[in-house]
Amino acid sequence: MGQVKSLTERGVYERCDYRWTCKECPKCDEPNDIAARFCSSCKCEIVDPNDRLRRDFHKIKKDPFSVSTDAVLEWDAQKSVSAAGNETLLCHYKTEYRKFKVWYMQDSRAKTAVEGWESLNKAVYKGHIAPDIDTFLQHINKGSPPRTVTYYRDKKSDFTRVLAHNLPPDRVPG
Repeated sequence: MGQVKSLTERGVYERCDYRWTCKECPKCDEPNDIAARFCSSCKCEIVDPNDRLRRDFHKIKKDPFSVSTDAVLEWDAQKSVSAAGNETLLCHYKTEYRKFKVWYMQDSRAKTAVEGWESLNKAVYKGHIAPDIDTFLQHINKGSPPRTVTYYRDKKSDFTRVLAHNLPPDRVPG
């Protein structure tokens, strides 16, 4: 029997074209490596690199516990009373991704509550802090609502916390 020379003995290397799994080009139907971004035949883009960024963005937006900045589509504020009998301002927010309500207290000892009240006032009350809830409510009839809201859902209390207003909204990548 004659001896068959291997590819290396001949000094020529050839790439095997067989693929266990492949990704077909949407333009020319050429089978390509599963990890290929561009078609080996027509050089058409097979994988859009921004697809993963978009998927991750929407995944984050669906998670209520991650910090998000969204445009405010609808906004309403009214006077309310807390379970402890304290006067509060109840605000209903509607964004592209969710609806939620937040209670603001003007006279609170909690640092986060004071920061929330000040953030809302600066966004709506032309950079000033309203002396009381009634004055704030009178002013919002003349003023404009916040353009955006930065918020997250607190895992401990299960309440939505507002961190800021009127920051640039999160944008879909790509």
